[in-house]
Amino acid sequence: MRTIGVVGPTGAGKSVVLRMLAALGAVTIEADDLSRELLRPRAPLTERLRAEFGDEYLRHDGSLKRSELVALIFSDEDARIRLNAIMYPAMVELLALRLAALRASEPPPALVAVEAANLLEMGADRCVDAIVLVDADPVMRRRRLQERDGLSAEAAQERIDAQSAAGLDHPEADFSIHNDGEEGPLRAQVEEFFRHLVAG
Repeated sequence: MRTIGVVGPTGAGKSVVLRMLAALGAVTIEADDLSRELLRPRAPLTERLRAEFGDEYLRHDGSLKRSELVALIFSDEDARIRLNAIMYPAMVELLALRLAALRASEPPPALVAVEAANLLEMGADRCVDAIVLVDADPVMRRRRLQERDGLSAEAAQERIDAQSAAGLDHPEADFSIHNDGEEGPLRAQVEEFFRHLVAG
């Protein structure tokens, strides 16, 4: 079983690449899904975030106000560091458990792709065999963020700048895929990458 990390700046199209890999037969894991599992209403980690950031980031049912917390960490570097110190160890532990279960399955999948913009920062690079960087033009990334998240141009640029300042926009990688917005060329890159990994 080969494992890869899919990284890259926000708006580059990591999720699109992940869907294409899944269509080719890869098992996919998204960091956002791991965090959602850990942050169920009234889960221990959710309560730690309540203690750290306050009741205003939780709803009456105990669920997390994710969009509000995301807005906070993109505008406050200290808050981002505090959140990551809580979330990263738990996410890496859960990821390691997921990968161990897949390795033990019969038969194990040929390829597992883990999508996480902050894979290296969280220390999950030790869980994968190789890392692929998905990138795109900054103007295109900003436009995608505006369309996807309903952001103004200024808010989208703030997120891009915050990721860049944190060193997450161009992490070290073993492979790279450029997403210029055209599905055909992107799919060709993903298929070539998939064949290389599975054959290797």
